[in-house]
Amino acid sequence: MCPDPSRLSRPTTTATRGPDPVHGRQRPPPAPIVPWLARPGVRRALAGLAVALVAFGVGMLLYPVTTDIYTSRAQARLRRDFAARVVQEQAPQPAPAAPAPTVFGPGQVVALIRIPKLNLDTVMVEGIDPATLREGPGHYPASSQPCARGNMAIAGHRTTYGRPFGGLDQLTAGDKITLVTPQRRCTYEVVSGASPRPAPHKGSAAWITSPDDWSAVAPLQGSYLTLTTCHPKGSAAKRLIVRARLVSGSP
Repeated sequence: MCPDPSRLSRPTTTATRGPDPVHGRQRPPPAPIVPWLARPGVRRALAGLAVALVAFGVGMLLYPVTTDIYTSRAQARLRRDFAARVVQEQAPQPAPAAPAPTVFGPGQVVALIRIPKLNLDTVMVEGIDPATLREGPGHYPASSQPCARGNMAIAGHRTTYGRPFGGLDQLTAGDKITLVTPQRRCTYEVVSGASPRPAPHKGSAAWITSPDDWSAVAPLQGSYLTLTTCHPKGSAAKRLIVRARLVSGSP
C-alpha cells in the first residue's frame, strides 16, 4: 500500500529546545554524530590499506619480471662457465688409467638443454633446491648423467625465473630434446603413454602426478630423460612429468 499522501503535504517542523525547567537555562544542542568512515583514525587506516594494496599489486606485476632478469644474468654467467669447460676439456691432457665418473658440485654447470618445440636453449645446473632452480633447470643429483644409461631427471620452473619448462604440457610424442656437454651431444625423443596417470590435455605426452610421487625420477632400464615441473601454472599442488628416450648419442 502507498503511504497516506496527506502526510507528505504536511510541513515538517523542528522542535526547539526550551529552557531547562529546573535551572532556567537553555539546554546545549546534542553533539553531532560523526560517521565512522569520517573519523580520523579510520581514515588513516583506510589510506594505509589502500597504499598497501597498490604496493601489493605493483609487486605482483613486477615479480615475474624481476625473476626473469635474475635468471637471465645467472644464465649469462653459466654460459661463460660452460664455454670455459669446453675449452678445458678440449685441451690435450694425459689419458687417465681409468675414466673417472663425472661428479658435479651443487650449482655447477652440467649441460645445455635444447627443446626446439619450446624454443628453449638454456644451461642446466646441478641440484634441485630453490636457490639452484632460480638460475636454471636443475639435475636431480641421484639420477643418471647426460647421455648415459638409466633415467636422467631434470626439474625446472614453469612460471617464474625464466620459465624454462613453461610449455612442458605442449610436448607431444616425437618431439626432440638435445643435451650438450663439453664431451658429447645426444638427442632424446619424447614418448607418450609412459604413465597411466591423466594428461593435462588431449594430445599432450605429459602426465600429472602428486608432489610426493618420486617414482617418476626412479631408475629405469635403458636410457631415458625425465622432465618435471609444477602444475597447474602458478601452483605447486601437482607435478607435470614428461619422459623421453635416447635415440642418438652414445649412452
